[in-house]
Order: sequence, then structure tokens, then C-alpha cells
Amino acid sequence: MPFLPEASYREFHLRGAINVPLGDCFEEQIRKEIPDKNQTIIVYSLNFECKISEQAMQWLLKLGYHSVYDYEPGKIDWYAAKLPIKHGASKSSSPEKEQGFLSFIE
Repeated sequence: MPFLPEASYREFHLRGAINVPLGDCFEEQIRKEIPDKNQTIIVYSLNFECKISEQAMQWLLKLGYHSVYDYEPGKIDWYAAKLPIKHGASKSSSPEKEQGFLSFIE
């Protein structure tokens, strides 16, 4: 779920991440992308200074998702640690094929 602009998501994102913007259609998109409220979801944004992932986590908990975590260091930390990333748009919106990462970027 990003609140990263689409361009930032396409630049690079955590492998398995799907991009769902916080906004008017957030709840509908989340229910479509992640229908299982027991699936583990990890949200992230750009870095520690960006608080959007925290907002997203709270929203997901209010929607009844049970296992939601905020990777506070964000995608910049992930990249710096040389962990797996992907470039470009997500090819699949199926959570079974992904790893439960959502990206949020402003």
C-alpha cells in the first residue's frame, strides 16, 4: 500500500509489495487485494520520518486485520541493507503470490 507516488514505487519496492494508496478507495482496494484478515501484513513507507505507514497500520487494524506490522525504517533502510527489491509495477495483485508487504509513500 503505498503512499509513495507511483513513480517512487516503480523506482524500487520491497519484493512482494503491493501498492494501495490511502484515500477514498482504500478500504475497497484492501478488501480486494487482501481478503483474508488473518494474513500477516507488513506496511512500510519511505523512512522513519514518513508516518504514513503508521496511519495505514492503524486503519488496517480498525478494518479488522489481525496481524499488521509497521516496518518503520522504510524502503530506504531495506535498500541500504541490500535486501531483495523489485523495480517497476507489481505484476500480480494476488496476496497468495506476494508476501504481505504493503508500501505507503507520500
